[in-house]
Amino acid sequence: MRTFVVLFTCVLVIGIVVFAVLQAPQPKKVEIAVNRIDPARQPLPVLQSDPAAEHVLDLFPEGVEPTPGAGVASHPGEASGAEAATQPARVIPDMERDINRLMALIEDWVYVEFSQIGDSNKTGTIHKTRDNTFFNVFEGQTLENGIQVNQLTGDAVILRLGEATFPLRLALVPKFFDEVKENPRPLTPAEQEEAYNYYMRRWGDKFEKFSENYKPPYGTQMPQQVTQQDQEQGLKEYQERFGNQFMKETQQYNQGYPQTQEQRDAYKRYWEKFHPGKPMPDFDQLFTPQPQVGPGARIVPNNANSNTKSQ
Repeated sequence: MRTFVVLFTCVLVIGIVVFAVLQAPQPKKVEIAVNRIDPARQPLPVLQSDPAAEHVLDLFPEGVEPTPGAGVASHPGEASGAEAATQPARVIPDMERDINRLMALIEDWVYVEFSQIGDSNKTGTIHKTRDNTFFNVFEGQTLENGIQVNQLTGDAVILRLGEATFPLRLALVPKFFDEVKENPRPLTPAEQEEAYNYYMRRWGDKFEKFSENYKPPYGTQMPQQVTQQDQEQGLKEYQERFGNQFMKETQQYNQGYPQTQEQRDAYKRYWEKFHPGKPMPDFDQLFTPQPQVGPGARIVPNNANSNTKSQ
């Protein structure tokens, strides 16, 4: 009887284990499914933009293709906002195009030397500062970039490209440049004028030529040259706004200086103590303020001089 109970218990345990194994869930193979993408129909983005943002494009009207022979307003400020939006792009004439191309080609050219043998044998030397090279030119020559040498003189070489011409004036470096570079000092009025002429010949003429066809952006005015009356008016307004107050504050902190005789005596004692037996320099020559040539004495070319130099 006892043996039967043991066998029955073992069979029952084995049956329970087998039943549990058969009823346990079996693991399934995971499959990844990817939808096919149709190249002709792209899916919408996950984040949708604000529909109201599309109205920003209404503030920028579509461009209008220029029509042949369409006119352009003489001044940007003459057309209203609606008319300016529908105006065609400005057509650049051949002359302006040739000038821009000519000035771009000779931007780094400096006319540095002229020589002449007889009446017709003229030769000039041009320095290309960008690559630091020199080349000679003569009248009637056509350079590789298409620029023609129309005329060659001791003052300028006339260059032509298409319908555009430009006088490249002779620019010689003033002799006092090296001296001032080694020992800085104020320039005399004559040296200031010579330096100004050199600047105009090397850079100023090209800048004025570039500025001839300048047109201000829409809604802005053309810059105007400051006249003598405008300068006086500006100085008067500055004096009324700041100058008077500055003078009052200066008087409050006005401190006295040693008298001239005290300065002379102090200078004499200093010289006798530190330089005995040597001749004493004159006090007035050392310490009396001398007129100096500074920013206040710089030349201001008038219209006649500027027009003459630009020719």
